[in-house]
Amino acid sequence: MLGKSLPLHLSQLDGVFRDYVDKILHRLVALGHGDPAIRKSVKQLAESEEWQAKTDGQFSLALFGVVHFEPELMQEILEMDSAPQRLAYTLELLNEL
Repeated sequence: MLGKSLPLHLSQLDGVFRDYVDKILHRLVALGHGDPAIRKSVKQLAESEEWQAKTDGQFSLALFGVVHFEPELMQEILEMDSAPQRLAYTLELLNEL
């Protein structure tokens, strides 16, 4: 198994990736500040065992089942090879809202 990396789960994320996840969730809470249903959904997402069990790549792709942008932007993001790159760009987009 030399050369193969083990899946990285949210509970074991490196600091940079975990930082992106935390900032995205925080931004989603801020965007939904006036809507208790959105705050509840984001909290459930952050605390969900199902989401906690996702690898970094799975999380970055599954996020777009919850967060939606215009189709062209979604395509651009989903074509990125790197999970941290997808999350960094997503955070940029959310910060522009």
